Amino acid sequence: MKTGDFKSWKRAGKAFPKSGQGEAQLVSRIGDASGAPYVMKTMHPAQASRPERQERFKREIEALRQFDDPHVLKIVDYGMDERGAPYLVTPYCENGSLENETKGSVIE
Repeated sequence: MKTGDFKSWKRAGKAFPKSGQGEAQLVSRIGDASGAPYVMKTMHPAQASRPERQERFKREIEALRQFDDPHVLKIVDYGMDERGAPYLVTPYCENGSLENETKGSVIE
């Protein structure tokens, strides 16, 4: 897996609800005058020490990188954080989470 530049991101304060194996928070790119918001997902420290969990996270990154669809978030950076755990960064979507949407078919 390619190593990104973890130190080029600064945390912008907002943390999102914890997910299965990761934590997500709002970040911005250091030196970006636009201040565009992004979301960084990193692994929980307990998960990061387990090689099989790191491999699963890396597979998620590789799968997302293969999509070229306007309805799938693009990964703008990924690699290893200062703890040696994988991370990924995607654009921030202002319209909130799909979690509260009505459950429908895949097509919907």
